[in-house]
Amino acid sequence: MACGSVSDQNKAAEDGTVMNTFREQRNYDKLIKKLEIESTGLTPMLRSTVYLEIIAEGVNIVPHLVSSVQDTTVKHYLALMAIAEMDSGALESISEETRIKIYLDALQKGSPHNDWGVAGEYLSGASLDLVRIGKKAIPSLIPLLNDTAVAGIWGSEEATVNEHYQNRVCDFAYYLILHILDRVEPYSEKPAERDKAIDSLKQTLREINLM
Repeated sequence: MACGSVSDQNKAAEDGTVMNTFREQRNYDKLIKKLEIESTGLTPMLRSTVYLEIIAEGVNIVPHLVSSVQDTTVKHYLALMAIAEMDSGALESISEETRIKIYLDALQKGSPHNDWGVAGEYLSGASLDLVRIGKKAIPSLIPLLNDTAVAGIWGSEEATVNEHYQNRVCDFAYYLILHILDRVEPYSEKPAERDKAIDSLKQTLREINLM
C-alpha cells in the first residue's frame, strides 16, 4: 500500500499537535478551576492537593495561571503562590496593585496563615512578595492594623508558637509593615503590649506621610 505524501504526513502531525495542545489546555483549565475553588474556600497551599498537581505540571502551566488572574479577590491567591513557586519573573508580570489586593483579601478573610509565616518569628509565601513590593503595600495594610480577628495556624510547632503569641490579623499587618520599613523592634508575647507598639507604629506612619 502506498504511503501518504509528505504533505499529508505533515498535516497529520500538525493535527496531532493541535489535538494535544487542546487536551493540555482543557486539563489546565480544569486544574485552575479547582484551584480557584480551593482558594475561595481559604485552603492553605500546603493542604491543597490541586496546588501540588499544578506544581507537578511544570512551567508550561504558568502562562495559563497568569492569564487566569482576572480580578483582585482571594479566588486567585493560590494561583499567585503557584506562579511564585515556579517562575518569580512571571509573577512580576501581574501588577503589584493586583497582587496586593489579592494577598490582603486572603489575609483579611482569615485563611489559615501558615502560608504567611508566624508573626513575631518569620515570614514566608505571600508575606515575602509584599515585602518585595515594599512601601506601596503599606496603605493597604494600614486598615488591618485595627483588625483583631484571630490569625489561625494549623499544624504542630508553628501552631503552638502562634497560639502562644495569640496572634491576630493586626499583628501580621504590624509585623509585615516593620519588615517593609526594615525596622527592628521587640515583638511582645502579650497582645496588650503589641497594641501599644501598633499605636506607636501608626504615629510613625503619620510622621513619614504613609498614613
